[in-house]
Amino acid sequence: RLRRASTTTRRGTPRVRAVGGGDTPKLDDRTQVLLALFWLRVYPTYQVLGFFFGLHKTNARHTARAVLALVRDGHRVGV
Repeated sequence: RLRRASTTTRRGTPRVRAVGGGDTPKLDDRTQVLLALFWLRVYPTYQVLGFFFGLHKTNARHTARAVLALVRDGHRVGV
């Protein structure tokens, strides 16, 4: 929800496409939280994490970091 409301990209540059203009996420919210918890507990490489969740290693890293940022900043994760 917070990513969709942003007017900038992850890199801080202004969005070129409209909010929600990209692909739909491959993982639902619960699975994204599970991915982050799995990464915290087992601490695999992002390539291994992506293998278990059917993602490319870059998407696994972005997903884990996004969920952990929400938790770190004290936002409620709607699970």
